[in-house]
Amino acid sequence: MGMVLLANVKGSSLRGISCTVNFSYNTVVSLVRAASQKGQMIHNAHVQNLETSQISSDEFWSSPPKK
Repeated sequence: MGMVLLANVKGSSLRGISCTVNFSYNTVVSLVRAASQKGQMIHNAHVQNLETSQISSDEFWSSPPKK
């Protein structure tokens, strides 16, 4: 499972990960989805009652251009 999540974080496609680790595509999707839901639960449990006057972001996600 660790290699699946690491590859996903590094930007590999789900189908590419599936071929690399020899898991079915649906298994890879399920693993990534389960990790995402768990991360959201942890976030929601710890980040509560915040008052902000300004929000700043240091990163923006984007897709690489197609060649």
